[in-house]
Order: sequence, then C-alpha cells, then structure tokens
Amino acid sequence: FGHFSFGRAQVIHEPLADELSFDIEYYQVFSSNGDGLIPGVLHWSRYMGDRQFGYLGYRPVCDILLKLESFTGIIINESESLIRLVSQILDYYKIESAKLDWAIASLDLKEVINDAVISTRQLTIEKNITIDLDLAENAPTVSGDRDRLVQVMVNLISNAVKFCDPDRGMIVIRLRVVDHHLRVEVHDNGIGIKVEDQAEVFEPFRQIKNPTQGRPTGTGIGLTITKRIIDFHHGRIWVDSEPGKGTIFSFELPANPAASGH
Repeated sequence: FGHFSFGRAQVIHEPLADELSFDIEYYQVFSSNGDGLIPGVLHWSRYMGDRQFGYLGYRPVCDILLKLESFTGIIINESESLIRLVSQILDYYKIESAKLDWAIASLDLKEVINDAVISTRQLTIEKNITIDLDLAENAPTVSGDRDRLVQVMVNLISNAVKFCDPDRGMIVIRLRVVDHHLRVEVHDNGIGIKVEDQAEVFEPFRQIKNPTQGRPTGTGIGLTITKRIIDFHHGRIWVDSEPGKGTIFSFELPANPAASGH
C-alpha cells in the first residue's frame, strides 16, 4: 500500500495517486515523554482511514469512484483492520508500561456480556455462528472497568469465531457464581487446541493455527491483553481444550463483598 516514512510521511495508493496523495506531518514521532512510535502510527492510521472514508463518502458519484467501485470495499475493510490492529498494539503498549487509565465501578457482568455479543453480532452473522447465552439470574456485581471487560469478552468471542465449526458454528457463553466469584465461560465447537499449545495461548505474539483457515489473522496479542485485564481485576483466566472437541476459555472475577454470600 504505497510507501511510508517517518519524520515527514507520504502515503500513496497507486490507483488513486492523483486524488489521494497527501502528506502527514509528524512532530516528535519518537518523543521524549515515552509516547513514541506506537501512538504515532495509531494517529497516522486513523488519519489515513478518515481520509479514505471521507473520500469515498463525500464523492459517491464522481467518475473515479465509479471506475474504482470494486475497490471501495477493500479500501474500507483494510482501513478498519489497520485501525483495529494498531489500537490493539497501543493497548498492549499502555498495559505493559502501566499507562492505561482504568475506570472502576460496580458492574453487572450480564450487561457486559450482552454488550460484547451485540458488538460481535455482525462477525457471527457473517460466519453463520449461533451464540447461546446461559447467564445466572441474580448474580452479584463485580468491581471493574466496563469498557475493558467488554474488550475481554469481545476478544474471547472473536477468538472463538476463528475456531468454530465452519458449517455449524456454535458458541456458548455461561455465567455462574462459584465460591464468591463470578465465572464466565466461552465455549466453541471448533477443532480444539493441542495440549502443548495451551500453555502459550496467553503469550504475546503467539497465534494458534486453525488448519481449516490457513494463515492466522490478527496481532497475536488479543489473548495477552485479555489476561492482563483479568489480572488487573484480581481474577484468573485459563483454557480447557481437547483436539476435536472444542475449547473453553474461562475467567473468574471476585464478587463484590456486599453480595458475595450468594
């Protein structure tokens, strides 16, 4: 996709060179305050995505767009993918450097789960995957960062989608109370994970291959971020799997003291 250089960056998409050539000024890409490379790349990717979306959105009938109609979906999808990828890298960078801001409040995990299911609905529809919810009634609340726990659920659901049975995909999400903790389980009916691979699933930049889908997608840090978020909430996360019988990712969070007697 064109070319890119730090300091003064120029991005050129060859078929749109006359229309979409533009310069981006970067000030202190490697800044002394530690924000450095990753935020710079994130800013660039969002700027690029905005320019592409704006170009496509505000000129729907121009001649060049009509000629390049077959490319519009690719441009939008690639821009969205780039933004998601760099955002995830930035999250990892902030967590590892203890720069992530947390907004802790009392939460209903059922609402967190439902929000994540809604966020991933288009993905599951495209893959023809059914999600079944089995959520305990009157479960106690937990203390946590709502957005980050939704992120945990989105990561686990998205991961399950990758490994579901391609013909009759099913994801079961359970919420129950276990020994003063709330336990969430995300169970897929996919190919499973080999025992020797299970110890590495939460390691950064490690990806488990699905032989039915070829090359792995993503950054390989989604589950690492998930574990870091659960660790911050004084919880634990683990995986149970057997080849050919699907995979269950489970995590537990402490119930709030006022309701922990359930």
